[in-house]
Amino acid sequence: MSFPFSVENIRQVLKELNVTGKMKREWLRLSKDGYDIDLYEVRSEYNEKRKEYHKTEKEQPEELPVLKELLRQKKKEIDGITDEITEDIFTAVNSREARIRYRKSLDDPAKPMFEVEDRNSYFMCKLIMKELNRVYKIKNFSRDNIISDVSMVLNDPCDKIVIRTDVKSFFESIPREVLLDKITQDGIISSKTIKLLKKLDYDLNHDEIPYKGIPRGLSFASVLSEIYLRDFDRRINKIKGLYFYRRFVDDIVIVAYNNDVEGYVTKLFQQINTFFENKRLGLHKESDHDGKYYVATVNYGKDGNADFDYLGYHISLENDGKVSFSLSREKYQRYIDSINRVFSFYADHAFVKPKARQKGEKCSKCKHSQPLYKLYLCLNFLTRNYKLSGKKTDVKSGIFFKHRQLTNVNQLQELDKHLNEAVDHYITSGRIKWKKEPPVGFYEKISKKIKDNYSFEKGFVERRMCKLSSADIKSAKWILKYDK
Repeated sequence: MSFPFSVENIRQVLKELNVTGKMKREWLRLSKDGYDIDLYEVRSEYNEKRKEYHKTEKEQPEELPVLKELLRQKKKEIDGITDEITEDIFTAVNSREARIRYRKSLDDPAKPMFEVEDRNSYFMCKLIMKELNRVYKIKNFSRDNIISDVSMVLNDPCDKIVIRTDVKSFFESIPREVLLDKITQDGIISSKTIKLLKKLDYDLNHDEIPYKGIPRGLSFASVLSEIYLRDFDRRINKIKGLYFYRRFVDDIVIVAYNNDVEGYVTKLFQQINTFFENKRLGLHKESDHDGKYYVATVNYGKDGNADFDYLGYHISLENDGKVSFSLSREKYQRYIDSINRVFSFYADHAFVKPKARQKGEKCSKCKHSQPLYKLYLCLNFLTRNYKLSGKKTDVKSGIFFKHRQLTNVNQLQELDKHLNEAVDHYITSGRIKWKKEPPVGFYEKISKKIKDNYSFEKGFVERRMCKLSSADIKSAKWILKYDK
């Protein structure tokens, strides 16, 4: 096995970052011979040369050899800078002083969110995650697989008990010292990873507000939680009377055979909860009155039904055995909020010139920064489907691929209605901030284009596709968080 913090593994993480668009520009800068090199700018120059090459290919083919050599030299320069950045990261993460530097968000003091402070910390976290996944062979059910299994089980024509709950303060409750002792005693993780995790443990214990759980938000947090509960789910599945159990991180759904014995549901839940308490964890109970515990008894063809939210879906089971999936209340509201944020962003920035335009660049050179381009970009992101991570992958996302188990499209029709109302409200002279009067028909043209081309329902039913680069997706996600 290669060393987890090797140049090869760092290069692989670097490649993944480039493909997914998560690489921050400041991470691509290199100081050399007294001046700074920006890999982002060098790549932009290379892309411009490629465009020039393809244009020359059609118009002046005799000039191609010169351009081809320039492209080769520029590509060699890019590879050289990338190698030096990789070496810089390798040196930093393998130094004796290396440690994961983080910052903590206390929007919810009971459940703080962590994020890395710098490039080297990001790479350390990613390399640790890769090693833990590889060595412990962590395999999780995907959301789609779990929802598909839930659908199959609920469609089974038999009497059943359905329980939906989740683990209280999951990441915060896992005893970090116990987990670190286990990983150390297993003896299958590199000493470098152990040292980094112990340094992080020391920093968390000696923070201004000491933290005892797994740092939620760092890339290896979920992997550590799965190691802590290794083989745990299999033991729960052996409980008598329980024939379906799935856990996605801390969200749990349970289906058991219906038993007419009084107090059976309470006894079954207590038995499951005991397993968690033995691991120093606890489940949300009916007595918590927080809406996170749900139980239903369904007598097939007689009485009773189930109606609950799970993993982004609202699942309904009638006593005739019919199961339907719609968007969860939280997911539906999130789409409503996203629509409002997109149009609010555009209304506030419709006539704000991008920085490149302010410096005199042509519109064609900075079209991706134009407010109207970003409006259509966000609507594509919300209402259509797209391929992830470049052209060579088959991984898809979007309104259909995120919600492929959806059987009820009524909410999508409601979202379309809200989208059209947002157009009528925001794309107006009274709402858009402008410095001078726009061209005649400006508002009508935009409104018509949006209403004719963007639809949640059609994007789902017809599986409409669009092209979005990693940078486009990153930009859309940033705008969807817009708040004045």
